[in-house]
Amino acid sequence: MAVGKNKGLSKGGKKGVKKK
Repeated sequence: MAVGKNKGLSKGGKKGVKKK
């Protein structure tokens, strides 16, 4: 989940995290 959270923050915060 750490990788998804990092990618989400870079992509757009919550939207990225939710998508991953």
